Amino acid sequence: MKFSVFTRFHIAHSKYYEKWLESVSNNDEFIDTVWMWCQDHEAKDWIERRLSVDVQKFDCKIKFLPLDEFNAITSLIYLEDKDKYIGCVLDFDDYWSSGHLESARDIFYKNPNINVYASSAYFSSEDGNIIYQTEYGRMRISKLLLFTPIPFSSVVWRPGSIKVDMRFNRLIDQSILYNALLEKSLFCDNDHFTCTILKAQGSMSSKYVQQIYDRIKFFMLTGNFYILFNIFWAGARALFVRSR
Repeated sequence: MKFSVFTRFHIAHSKYYEKWLESVSNNDEFIDTVWMWCQDHEAKDWIERRLSVDVQKFDCKIKFLPLDEFNAITSLIYLEDKDKYIGCVLDFDDYWSSGHLESARDIFYKNPNINVYASSAYFSSEDGNIIYQTEYGRMRISKLLLFTPIPFSSVVWRPGSIKVDMRFNRLIDQSILYNALLEKSLFCDNDHFTCTILKAQGSMSSKYVQQIYDRIKFFMLTGNFYILFNIFWAGARALFVRSR
């Protein structure tokens, strides 16, 4: 089994290029195609120039999605395109070590009822220091929504098995995990730390006001009140990250 990877590139993320390249290289054996969404022409021109040389290091294919069709959020609609066979998202500033996709593949082979896999993950600062790490234990709806502990770059799914509901906007990732947990098709890997998430200043998770709006919207769509209490946890976590 191979997976296609969806990744989004902004020119401001060019400083993470070498790490992103390493992530793809680490898992190349299990990647069919990297589908790349670029913010604008400047970003696409920059990444195309770099990849024109570095793509020779890979066996997988790298293809660019059309410009100006979607933004960074609405582009996630590609995740349910069965023709693209996308099974994961690698945010450009996050990192995969070797074995990330292999671990997911092994779980899918052994467990036909599992459609969504989440590796354990480290969260690091810009200077590479580990701030904290995931501790999934036994995942329940209350834990998933109260603490939103699973980062999107750690998630792999059977291509074609998920639905993307754009109404969830910035919490599309959590809606995918929520539905998988309801369907009892989510596997949280407590043993393999194969993903590292960058907690940068100004990142989505550090924008507290936006987080409040996102969680109220999630509650309105699902009726599950646990997500509302996550507002306080998200605020505390943002303050903790800024203090490090």
